[in-house]
Amino acid sequence: MNATAMLRPLNTWPFPGGALLAARRPTSRRFRMGLKRLCKLTLPVFLLVGGGSAAEALTPPYALTATAVSSGQIRLSWGAFNQGQLFYPIERSLNWTGGFAQVGIAPASATSYTDSGLAPGTRYYYRVRAAENGTASAYSAIVSAITFGTFTAATSTTTSTTSTTLAGSLAPVANAGADQFTQTLITLSFNGSGSVDRGGTITSYAWRFGDGGTASGVSPTHAYATPGTYTATLTITDSRGSSASDTAVVRVVNRSPVANAGSDQSGILGSAVTFRGSGSDQDGTVTSYTWDFGDGASAAGATASHAYATAGTYTAKLTVTDDRGALGSDSALVTVAGSPGGTPWARGFGGAASDVGYGVAVDASGNAVMTGRVESTVDFGGGVVCPPAAVFVSKYSPTGATVWSKCLGGVLGGGTGRAVAVDSSGNVLVTGKFSGTVDFGTGALTSAGPSSIFLAKYSAAGAPVWSRAFGGGLNDVGNGVAVDSG
Repeated sequence: MNATAMLRPLNTWPFPGGALLAARRPTSRRFRMGLKRLCKLTLPVFLLVGGGSAAEALTPPYALTATAVSSGQIRLSWGAFNQGQLFYPIERSLNWTGGFAQVGIAPASATSYTDSGLAPGTRYYYRVRAAENGTASAYSAIVSAITFGTFTAATSTTTSTTSTTLAGSLAPVANAGADQFTQTLITLSFNGSGSVDRGGTITSYAWRFGDGGTASGVSPTHAYATPGTYTATLTITDSRGSSASDTAVVRVVNRSPVANAGSDQSGILGSAVTFRGSGSDQDGTVTSYTWDFGDGASAAGATASHAYATAGTYTAKLTVTDDRGALGSDSALVTVAGSPGGTPWARGFGGAASDVGYGVAVDASGNAVMTGRVESTVDFGGGVVCPPAAVFVSKYSPTGATVWSKCLGGVLGGGTGRAVAVDSSGNVLVTGKFSGTVDFGTGALTSAGPSSIFLAKYSAAGAPVWSRAFGGGLNDVGNGVAVDSG
């Protein structure tokens, strides 16, 4: 039979470590006092049952409760097994999952604590433990309470409203969402779904956006027409007629104007190029136009003219400014050809037969490249003389001087150059038709029929780069060629 059963205790008390302190009925014992007298003494008998000792870990408080007593106070109450030189650290958080910090200490004799200086209408979480001489018990269960909230409630009169303080569990709480940042005329979405009503049902959401605009509903939209900082206010009303408000700050910045420099242009040295720009501003007006022509020169006004002193490609930039100082810009490419000073020139080539130039192109430096066919012996300058039936390609400087010339074809075959183009690096591409066998500089090509198409490329200095032939059994002719911007 175990000790507990043998003692059959009338009373038990819990003891740290899970033990029980048990007392059975008093028992009598006789003692001899001195030499003659016997004394009868009646004593209760105690036994520690179930293991453990009085020196084991402290027992945490039990039955912890939290009750709001005002808009700034919450009262905690608990039960405790511990005796002696104890104290109770009180910890608080705004989140039951963590973030607890000690906010007070209760003495050993206490079983309650009032936490003060709290925010109205706010839920706080608490936990308590026992501590003594550097030793602490486990934490109690976590409890929470909401401080009373102050809000405006409708009354039966039509001339006043009453500010009423109710328990936190009854007060509605509005949530207008996060602060926002945007440009003018951008549609913003507002969200009041974070609003709660702990003692009723939210029946209306009323929004004031700070610029005179209003809306209703949980998630309205609104666009601001003018830059500035606005306060958007959400007011909720519940089924008891109670209301609460919250605000969100909206910062609205100016929208930049839009510039249009017009289409790309081309010009000749010494001749003015006219630029016609425009601008627009959705939330204001354009107040100024400024041109940068890409060669160090500038001008003001939506329309401007400028003559370039050097051949080349330029970027003309238009910048517009609106009535709030915001800027917008756009650019146009300008290709300027010709010789310094713009001196005109003319040259003629040919013999007794029919000699024809079919194509001409000008590069960015003002050099001219020409192609065609000769029927007689023709001198194109620079010591190059082409025989009859040959394709010719010749290049001339901005002043008309021969840079280089080529004759393609002769005894075994001939042809006609029909078109020529120049890329941004000055390379020359020429096309047309040829018959028989012709070497365009990179090896002989033979026509597939009476005539085939040829396409040949030469460097800016006239060196052959490559050549190709295309055709079937009939008369095939290449009539045009172009290069892309690359």
